[in-house]
Amino acid sequence: MLKYIALFETDKETGQVGVVFPDVPGCFSGGSNFDDALRNAHEALALHLDALADEGQALPVPRSLEDIKKEWDEWSDWQNYDFLVSPVSYIKFRKPKKYTLYLDSDLVAVVDSVSKNRSAFFNEAARTVLGQNVSKTRSHTL
Repeated sequence: MLKYIALFETDKETGQVGVVFPDVPGCFSGGSNFDDALRNAHEALALHLDALADEGQALPVPRSLEDIKKEWDEWSDWQNYDFLVSPVSYIKFRKPKKYTLYLDSDLVAVVDSVSKNRSAFFNEAARTVLGQNVSKTRSHTL
């Protein structure tokens, strides 16, 4: 799992929150509030990095906040804003692999009643709990 620094800036007039990733040029997101922006940031980062990987490009190496402050050309512009810094995770999708799990049978019955694909359901649930929101466009590959 890779963790990239995200900068969240709130527009004081509208309350909208914008997100940029200093280590991932061209990747940005936003939302109507911080929670929405954080969810969208996970999805934007995942889709952007998946596209780079699909094109055969190397993924950017995540830097520490200290290194970003020293090396990122736009850091001086950000010093004039009020913003929040947060890591955002990226988990690369790999080919599915079979595992044996022991699960509560009542829990599995409930999952089966709401999902046509048990494996996809548990994959998405695990990623959500781990802080990696999964979009519908990514989950179809499970």
